[in-house]
Amino acid sequence: MRTGYTPAFYQGEETVALAAARVVLPGVLALVGHGPVADVGCGTGAWLSVAKEHGCSVHGFDTYQGPLLIDPDEYTGCDLTRGASCNGYALALCLEVGEHLPEASATALVAGLCEARYVLFSAAIPGQPGVHHVNCQWGTWWAERFAEHGYVGSSDYKWAYWYDQRVADFYRQNLLFFARPNDRLALGLRPGVIDVIHPERAAQH
Repeated sequence: MRTGYTPAFYQGEETVALAAARVVLPGVLALVGHGPVADVGCGTGAWLSVAKEHGCSVHGFDTYQGPLLIDPDEYTGCDLTRGASCNGYALALCLEVGEHLPEASATALVAGLCEARYVLFSAAIPGQPGVHHVNCQWGTWWAERFAEHGYVGSSDYKWAYWYDQRVADFYRQNLLFFARPNDRLALGLRPGVIDVIHPERAAQH
């Protein structure tokens, strides 16, 4: 389970997540459609609240217990080390979550995400500071886990917001999109997961 989180942490996370979601999600939804969206490790539901503003039905999964930006019936408290089923969702979000979970839980986490048609994913890379970072891995490491389910990665969203300072630098550094090959091709996204350190974060590594 994710540990070490205080109300102040969640408040700060919410502000940063809302700012990023308002920039990133409209473009993602314009491409994949406005179907149902799941967020595994949703915190207060910041990304999902923006998805709702764009007409999506939503559901969040996390260990968080506190005020939400989504309705209580749109949230399930759960042990994220067991993953969460995203069956029936068009888009699954999992943003800066995987690094907080033990490496052994990555298999279940990715398996649940791959029950959705599309996955927008980011996780802290090696050396990235943060609270309870126990499994910092490069994007290519995660791509190998997604490949086990037939999903291929694209770094296109990383480059799309690389210079956009409305989006926190760790999102710009780590954002990846996963889908099955034919779906990825139909969306016009280029294949390939590239491991990089954003220049704005270089001094922290």
